[in-house]
Parts: sequence; C-alpha cells; structure tokens
Amino acid sequence: ISNAPIRRRSKTAEKGRSRTTFESTPPLSAYLVAVAVGPFEASRATKCGDTVIRVHTLPGGQPLARFARRAAVESLRRLERWFDMPHPYPKLDLLALPDFAFGAMENAGAVFFRDSVMLLDEQEASSEDRMRAAETIAHELSHMWFGNLVTMAWWNDLWLNESFATWMAYEILDDWKPDWRIWLEFIQRRENALEVDALRSSHPVAPPIRTAEEAHENFDAITYTKGASVLRMLERYLGARAFRKGVRLYIRRHREGIATASDLWSALSQVAGLPIEEIVAPWTMQTGYPIVRAETRAERGREEAIDLRQERFLFLPTRRSKRGEGSPLWSIPWLGRVGRASRTRETRHLLARAHERGALSGASPEWLYANAGEAGFFRVDHGAEGFEGLIRALPHLSALERVGWVGHQWALVRAGRASVATALDLIAALGQEEDPDLLAAVERVLADLLRRLARDCGPEIEERLRAWIVASFGAQFADVGLEGGRREAPRRRRRRARILSIVGGLAQSQAIREACAERARRHLFDGEALALGAGDEIIRIAATSGEEAIQTALLDGVRDATTPQSRRRNLFALAAFDRGPEGRRSLRATIDSGLAPAVDRASLLMLLLASPGSAEAAWKHLQSAWKQLEKQMPPILLARIVGSTASALPVREAPHVRAFFMDHPLAAGSRVLDQVAEAFEIATRLHVHAADDLERYLEG
Repeated sequence: ISNAPIRRRSKTAEKGRSRTTFESTPPLSAYLVAVAVGPFEASRATKCGDTVIRVHTLPGGQPLARFARRAAVESLRRLERWFDMPHPYPKLDLLALPDFAFGAMENAGAVFFRDSVMLLDEQEASSEDRMRAAETIAHELSHMWFGNLVTMAWWNDLWLNESFATWMAYEILDDWKPDWRIWLEFIQRRENALEVDALRSSHPVAPPIRTAEEAHENFDAITYTKGASVLRMLERYLGARAFRKGVRLYIRRHREGIATASDLWSALSQVAGLPIEEIVAPWTMQTGYPIVRAETRAERGREEAIDLRQERFLFLPTRRSKRGEGSPLWSIPWLGRVGRASRTRETRHLLARAHERGALSGASPEWLYANAGEAGFFRVDHGAEGFEGLIRALPHLSALERVGWVGHQWALVRAGRASVATALDLIAALGQEEDPDLLAAVERVLADLLRRLARDCGPEIEERLRAWIVASFGAQFADVGLEGGRREAPRRRRRRARILSIVGGLAQSQAIREACAERARRHLFDGEALALGAGDEIIRIAATSGEEAIQTALLDGVRDATTPQSRRRNLFALAAFDRGPEGRRSLRATIDSGLAPAVDRASLLMLLLASPGSAEAAWKHLQSAWKQLEKQMPPILLARIVGSTASALPVREAPHVRAFFMDHPLAAGSRVLDQVAEAFEIATRLHVHAADDLERYLEG
C-alpha cells in the first residue's frame, strides 16, 4: 500500500517475490511518502464523492474497523464542504498498525494509525473510546488539505499543520455528533497546554528551528493545543464565515506548494480587513500567555465599565532582565459574559495594553465571567468580590465556562494567587453537578490536590480530604450505582465512570472498592461481561485490593485480549498494584516486550510514576531498566516517561532525577528535563503557601 493507487502487480523471476507498480502521485513533500507491506486485510470499498475509502487491518481486525470507516466518510464529507474543494488525492486508505509510536501519521492517501486508536468493538467501547478514534481520524484527514496540499515551508511552522488539524477535528465532530459536546473535551485538553505554557521552560508556538531533528521536541501540547486554541480564539473574533473564507483563499493560493504563517495571516487580513498578523504574532512568537483580571467599575457621573488588566501568567516568579521592564503583552480579543438574575449577555473588547477600561452598556450586571465560552487562551482572575458573585451565578454559566473556571481557579492556587479554600469552595458548589465533563475537570483538580499537596501534609490530612470528597460526591454514587442497563443514555454512563473514579478511586471509599472487586471477579474469573461505560474504572478500582489472583487474571487478559480496549484496560489496571510482590510484578510488565506494544507499556510506567503509592518504586525501576527501555522504545516515548517523573515523586528526589538524566541524556530531552525541575519547584512552593490553608479548611 502506498500513497497512490496500484497500477499493476507482476511476478518476478525470483521465486516468492512480486513487483507492485503504483500510479504517480501529485507533488508531495518527502515526509508524506509512505509504503506499507504486510498481511493486510482490506474492508469493502466505500465512496465519498469521487474518493474510494478502505480500512486495512491485520488478519481478523476488520470487525473492529467499521466505526473507523464510518468516521472517515463522515469526516471527509464535511471537510470537502468546509474547504469547498474535493479531497485532493485519488484514494484514501486508513491503515491500523501495531505499536505505532505516534497516534497517527497523515501520509497523503495512505494514513497510518496506531491500532489501539483506530480499532474498537462498538459493543464494548466507551464514549471516550469513540471520541478518541473519531477525533484522530478527523485530525488526520484535515491534513489532506492543511499540511499535505499546502505544506509548511519549514519546521518552525509545524504548528500551522498540527494546530489547524486539531481545531478542525473538533469542528467536524461538533457538526457530526453534537450530542458528544466535543468542545467540552477540548477545554479539558487545553488544560495541558495552559499548564505547560505557564512554565518558564515553555516555548513559543512558532519557535526558531535550525534542524529537522530539533522539530521532534515540539510535538507537544503547545504546538497542538495552544495553537488550536489561538485559532479558535481568532475564529470567534472574526466570525466563522470570514475565517473559513480566508482559509479557503490561503489553500487556493498555495495549492501543491509551501507556505508560511504570514501567508495565512495575509489571506485572513484580505478577507476580514484587519491587521491579523499584528493581533496573532504575540500569541505565536512569544512564550506564555496572559492572565486577565476583570472587574466591573461604577464611578460617579460615568457609565459603568469593565476594568481589564493583563500580565504574563507563570507558576513561578521570574526576574526581569532589566530594571523597569514590564510583563510582555498580548492583543487579546477579549470576550466576557455579564449577567443580572437569569439574563446574560456577552461583551467584547480588544485588550492590547496592560490596563484598559471596556465600555459596558445596558443594565448594571450582578456578575462577570471573564472568558465567555472559554474562547480565549488565558487564565482569569475575578477578585474576591467577583468570585463570590460567580459562585451564586454558577447555574447561569455555560458548561464550557464552568469546566474552564475549575481549571483557572486551581491554577491561581498553584501560582500563589488564590487560597486552596477558593478552589474547594468552587468544587463544593459543584457537588450536585451531573455533567460528566465537569466532573472530569473536578477529578483532575482533586487528584492534583491529593498527589501534590495532601500527601505532603501527612496521612491525617489525606484522610480528611478523602472524607470531604465522599461527603461532597458520595450521594451521586447512590443515584447512578455500579452499573446501568444497555439502553442507558451515554451521558449517564460517563457520569457513573467519573463518580466511581472520584469516590471509589481518589477518595478510596471502602464500600465502592469492595463492590468493584466483587464485580471484577465475576468478569475476570466467570467471563461475565461488564456493562458499558464504567468497565475501566471498575477493573482499576478492583485492582487496588492487591489480590494476586486478580493481577494474574489481568496479565492473562492482556495476552489474550481480542480488542485494543480490553488489552489496555487490563494492562493499565496493573498500575493499582503499588506494593509488595504484586507491585514488582507490575513494574516488570513495563519491560516485557512480549506482553504489550511499547506505547502501552510506556503508558503503564507513566501511571506507576504518577501514583503516590508506587512512584518511588517506579523511579528505582526506571533507573535500573533504563538501558532496556532505550532499546525497546523510541525517543518520543522516553521523553514522555521522563516528563512523568515529577508527577508524584517526593521533592527530595528532584536532584537525583536531574543527575540521572544528565548522565543518560535523551536525544531530544533538554526541555522536558527543565520542565521536570520546574514542576518539582512548583510543588515545593505550593506546600509552603497552601498546606496550612488546606488544614484549616478541612478542620472547619
């Protein structure tokens, strides 16, 4: 299989060999040329317009490829409509490959996917599995236009390819499956980029790149998700129609050629009549992003206004290089939401200076939320009075805004700009929320609290925090129970999974743990199928029992798995065995190349490093097994493993981590090592300014 259709196959004089000749391709950049050879099985051909689509799997994989074929057709149809242009290549093959290090690769006409991303059993797969598969497929097919038909001139504009495909995939899925509410998942994904970009060791979206090898360090959350967030912010500012018209102009101008970001800004400026590059340049050329502090101000004799201030947001303070030098500034197409009673309206302002006042017409608002629809890539601070007003107004904020605010408030705490009490007050106010995406955002903060702060405060504080979590969310478990029926709404299934993870996983509810262990035994030993939705959480929580028989059954389940989902479920549950012989057995699984693909074993090791109970043992194992890991895993996976070392290790290990990786350098790992060092420093500062606050809150 290659980029173009097969012209002919012929036997050669050499026994057992044949020659395959392909049609000529349109002009392609060399990195998009692909050849795949193997015992592939092809799906039946499906047409979308003039394009023939097939999905190729290893033998026996076709029953798991039906969803991928459907997602490809639905994505391609919408992409052709969005770009107002047919798919630019004569055919489209999707290939499911075992142990492919990247999630996928957008080779023109022959897209490679990691099998665990693309293949799924629709009777078993969760909503998250489907979303992940569909998002990856839509992302790669977006590249057929943005990246393949028009290619970046050099790797400093790698972000143009990846950011646009990331943003476009969510646009496509929002149109195809509006019930997924996929932009809520994007806001959670955005947290990864906001976290990395609040480090001094971050990098610009469009950094200077000297060699192709340097580009490998930039396949990260900044390039993909920050860039996509900037495009989303720009699209909201210009309007969907003008943005789409500008992109179409850019594609037509540079078809089958190379282009730069300036070329895109030029096309958008021509359509919108605005200096787009001037607005966007700070977002792509500067490291970091701003925090916006917004408050309403009423002054005698003047119309009520919004007081807006911006400065760079960092978790750690930084020294100014020159006396009097201020924070960098951004041109922020700011969009806020104000409300009075149940009535809300949006207000906008282009914030270009450190401090400006925005006009506010209409009735005096009772509250203000400073990132309407979470359209902007920045943190928000509403001040003490604004915070209280928003707590009362929570029902009037959109789901996107509630999810975003949870992340913003916890970031303020970690940066020393707000007390732990504010984050916990916000979470407590959300205790009856049934939205699974909001519960996922809450879970992320609570996991961080337990891993980064409560553990260092001692076992008594840990137990108090867990009891507080049960008190806040336990009633929801009584409502959803352990399992539901097959006709249950997907959203309720997702809610159950998050409540199980919060109350049974983080809070370690003994009743839930026992119920999960009993249910897991029936599944693992008696073959009783798990109900849809929360199977991963049931198995993972059951594994915390530490039972050797359960661990043995999970390892057997990894080897005998018939779907990528069951293989990963059983493998990742091994991370819950965090002590004794069972803990060592789980660690050995990370280097057992015959057990599972390298990418899955890397994920298991990262989970073990991120768990307070197993982090120190996993760190010792990583050091002793490093040479084996280097042989088994590509640099991109090794860099991710290194990045996980700061997740749960005690801060005292920071110098040892740095020393080890200075002696065992990564091919492209200098930045990730700086980020690890910074993460340890942030954890130290968090304990200094928040430990007493947490203790007082839980005592009260």
